Amino acid sequence: MRFYILDDDVNTVQMLSNLIEDLDLGTVVKTGTDPTVAEKEIRQYNVDICLVDYLMPKLDGSRLIRNVKAEADHIDFIMISQVSDPEMVSKSYLNGAEFFIHKPLNTVEFKKVVHHVIQKRQMVKKLDHIRQFLGEGVQMKSTTISVKQKFEQVFMTLGMMGEKGTNDLVRVCEALYHVEMLKEKAFNQWLSGSGERPKTVSQRMRRAMSKGLNNMAHLGIEDFGHETFVHYAYKLFDPQSIRAEMDFIKGKRKTGGKPNLFHFISCMIVEVGSHEQ
Repeated sequence: MRFYILDDDVNTVQMLSNLIEDLDLGTVVKTGTDPTVAEKEIRQYNVDICLVDYLMPKLDGSRLIRNVKAEADHIDFIMISQVSDPEMVSKSYLNGAEFFIHKPLNTVEFKKVVHHVIQKRQMVKKLDHIRQFLGEGVQMKSTTISVKQKFEQVFMTLGMMGEKGTNDLVRVCEALYHVEMLKEKAFNQWLSGSGERPKTVSQRMRRAMSKGLNNMAHLGIEDFGHETFVHYAYKLFDPQSIRAEMDFIKGKRKTGGKPNLFHFISCMIVEVGSHEQ
């Protein structure tokens, strides 16, 4: 795999370069510290995967991803940042980031994430070869599943399907799935029209969401590099909540994580939507 590393901190660039070489993940074809220059170079150097920092002068990482993806959608981006604001993370995924890794880097997590992206690229390439072999006029058989079923699959992976509030989460995610520029106002409107007291429905959903958080935290404690933890934990929950829940399970604090319900729903919609593209 051909990597491009972009970070305005030269020490981070060097560290990431060393990690890729030491872990035998691929070749670093170019590095950069200026996002405006990198935006052109990423296309020029036939890059497969780009590691990009979020907070940079002139152009933030999320906007850079959006700009490059508009012309080169085949390039995969892994966002790396010390900042962990939920809205920032959601924005990055919406603009095309494949994964979001938080600083300071954990070597095991980094390796797992990069391997996951590499495997996804290899699978896409194999499927393209199969389509070419069969011929353009031949359609490959596929099983079409509904948006509702896709949400249910993710909730099942999180171990939430036995919770009463999960049915509410499926309903709201399905209802808001096609809403452009999803805002909390749309979520509140759905709650008001749900047929029950909004507070009652919200509480059920929060309990179900907390179950998912707890399951992910347990999984992270058992195996921080587990594929399910790496893929979902920081996509659907903010890092502070994950860490707080893990510390709570370990007995290091009296209360667990307190994730934001609307943020969780928004990220669920982004997660399912990313597989539709």
